[in-house]
Amino acid sequence: MNKFSKNIPYPFFCFILLFLSALLYVFSAVDFIPGTPALEKEREYHIDYIKNPVSDISYSLSSETCRLDIIAPQKHDKLLPVIIYYHGGGWIGGERQSYTDFCQRVADKGFLVVNVDYRLLPEADFPAFLQDAQDAYFWVNQHIASYGGDSANIFLCGDSAGAHISALCANSLTNPYFTDKCGTRNASLDNIRGLGLLCGVYDIELMGEIPGARSMTESLIGKSKIENVEENLEILTVTGHIGKDYPPCFITTCYYDPLNNQVEPFIKDLVKFDIGFDLLFYDASHTKLGHCYQVAESEESEECITRMTDFFLSCCV
Repeated sequence: MNKFSKNIPYPFFCFILLFLSALLYVFSAVDFIPGTPALEKEREYHIDYIKNPVSDISYSLSSETCRLDIIAPQKHDKLLPVIIYYHGGGWIGGERQSYTDFCQRVADKGFLVVNVDYRLLPEADFPAFLQDAQDAYFWVNQHIASYGGDSANIFLCGDSAGAHISALCANSLTNPYFTDKCGTRNASLDNIRGLGLLCGVYDIELMGEIPGARSMTESLIGKSKIENVEENLEILTVTGHIGKDYPPCFITTCYYDPLNNQVEPFIKDLVKFDIGFDLLFYDASHTKLGHCYQVAESEESEECITRMTDFFLSCCV
């Protein structure tokens, strides 16, 4: 027996070996050592990197309708840019659940997508949907970091009426005119990096040129609490209110979309103020495409999602 073993009692020597083995097992079972910067960042934001949709979150006390879902990519382990999505439906219909699959396809490009319901006509007068759109933005701005979203990079997006709401919301956040007329709030757009406008409405008066759309337009402006119809049209029209601080825009439509006449005057406003944009237009050769073509799965839909999300990523800071 050597000198070392003579000086240390055998039972105590065995206890030391067992203790060291236990320590080695514990530290091998964890993925990080407390105190590392990555862990401190997670503690700071209380981040839960969600892998499945978080559903039915209330974002406003205005109505039970004001609820949202948060949809994440299948795999992610970092703060993601955020897209707030307002569904279409002519301001009178639609629901966020119908867009879950589409939002998942968008999220899988590397985004956290917040899928929003808002109050509809005729149950709620204008400007209820605009106020709800703002409330959703303010909720995201305050809470999204807790779900793994990067509040420094927020995008507003929607199809048809949802595109109109996105574009109008961007106007209302910076233009005091809307605060006076609609009771909305002003805010800095510093963290709204861009808009995704899919087959949208930007000039309400042009809606009158579309067969069957006249009644929808009259419903939109007729039940408003604001008496003057011309004033209603001005408030609801995005073009003419765009300024130098308006966010960059991804815009898409197609030849067989009845709202494609909305795009040219809108782009003229963007050019006037030197605002960046990307236009994806499908010509008459794409015979199967119509209004809101991007929601149903197709090669063109995939191209639209890829091009829009690439545009958004180029706008991130």
